[in-house]
Amino acid sequence: MGNRNTLSRLDHCKGTSHDLHLQTPSSHACHRQCLGPLSFHPQTHGSQITMHPGLHRVERRDTFRDGLVFTSRPVALMEHVILRVEESEGHWQGALRLGFTTHCPSCMNPDSLPPFACPNLKGRPGFWVGAIPEECARQGDRIAYWVNKKGELLYRVNSGETYLLLRGVNVNSTLWGLMDVYGQTRALQILGSTKRSAFGTQTSCPRNTPFDRRDTPVNPEPRTGGAEDCVVCLSSPVGTVLACGHACMCVPCAENVWDRIGTCPLCRKLIAEITITGSKSERSQLELEVSEKPALRSTENLDMLLEQTRDEQETTR
Repeated sequence: MGNRNTLSRLDHCKGTSHDLHLQTPSSHACHRQCLGPLSFHPQTHGSQITMHPGLHRVERRDTFRDGLVFTSRPVALMEHVILRVEESEGHWQGALRLGFTTHCPSCMNPDSLPPFACPNLKGRPGFWVGAIPEECARQGDRIAYWVNKKGELLYRVNSGETYLLLRGVNVNSTLWGLMDVYGQTRALQILGSTKRSAFGTQTSCPRNTPFDRRDTPVNPEPRTGGAEDCVVCLSSPVGTVLACGHACMCVPCAENVWDRIGTCPLCRKLIAEITITGSKSERSQLELEVSEKPALRSTENLDMLLEQTRDEQETTR
């Protein structure tokens, strides 16, 4: 364990091009309105954090501390980072902490991260962090937060009113998002980001691949999922088997569950691999159904649409 007062390693990542987590929104080649992929940083996080497949969901395992996480890339001014509280526990005091830092997470030593964002990082050079009220971080709440050009850190809950969390953020430096999955907040999902510009509303793009899967047909024994119908939608036939052995979901629901939750709905083990079952023709048809039903992939588009609508309403006032 390193010195908890020392956050940085040797600056091996400065000035290098091989570190993918130093990419800025503008360096991602997708389309003009794309801000680039946005997820949690894969290596730099608190000791109690479990990182789910896809790097979009994190969960604090035990106690109420050691839940620091960072964004995978820098966040632009006025770029709204959109989060959702996936799980909460009422027996702790305090909840989610939000902030930004000028320190690149790839240059931090994970073993040296402090147990708390507040007070350990509050007031430290290059860190700006504050606690949001417990009633603003209930399970299922969608939270957007950002820094404006004045250096104000603002946040909004469920497309409601905008609140000021703190002032004085250095807008002349590169900023990474910082979150502390603290207290009552047990699990957090990053849904993406949006940013209004002269060209319209920009959004972060999704992952390149929906999930890891094998295309070899399998017929697991026993079928621990039980019934022939998907346990999620209760209408489509089961068409997948998870790495844990459970065959309980159709292909669209398996992709949606992997994207939003990351664990098996029966045993709660992490979804590391999904195998499509049936004949080759059946698998091709199932994959076609997934591609033709983008609304089943996740609720990210809905969350971003709500944020975009709210922004447009504010600009017309």
